[in-house]
Amino acid sequence: SFAWDCGLACAEMALRARGVSVTVSDLRKLCETDSIWSIDISYLLHRFGVQLTFFTVTRGVRVEYRKQEFYRKQLPEDTKRVTALFESAERRGVHVVEQSVDLKDIVQAVVNDNKIVLVLLDKRLLSCTLCDRRRSNSVQGQQPEHFGGNTRATSGFLGHYVLLYAYDAKVDNFLMKDPASMCDACVISAD
Repeated sequence: SFAWDCGLACAEMALRARGVSVTVSDLRKLCETDSIWSIDISYLLHRFGVQLTFFTVTRGVRVEYRKQEFYRKQLPEDTKRVTALFESAERRGVHVVEQSVDLKDIVQAVVNDNKIVLVLLDKRLLSCTLCDRRRSNSVQGQQPEHFGGNTRATSGFLGHYVLLYAYDAKVDNFLMKDPASMCDACVISAD
């Protein structure tokens, strides 16, 4: 059974920005699994010639994910597969750096280096100021700007990928593409 995947949707948007005509369905066929991790997306983008550096705080699978329902069933298999991908990354041309990334580094990449930054964040903490404003001005009963249900009630980390592509220092906001949004562009606070 197919489940929508924000990581593959972001990979599609990033590739299209580079002029590559591809669909999420095409990308899904190239993956060896239905369970997509950040390292899978890095390999996928590399396959299309994207020069990237994958920053991560954990080389492999975070063991605390075994407590989360979303990961529980497939985690033992994913652990082996993801570990193997990390172990062979440098040899296969996927540059992985084990460290967290400061906000100033993300701003530098977007502003000075003109990079698109793929970020995995906690969806429960994501709030687009434009979508929030539209929602408060909308007629009751209209479809919400973001889909995916009530994320506030979910416990633990609810991973969601977005693309950051511009930064406005005057208001300390990023412009982003959120595959779970019906907006062309979303605005999030840098804090």
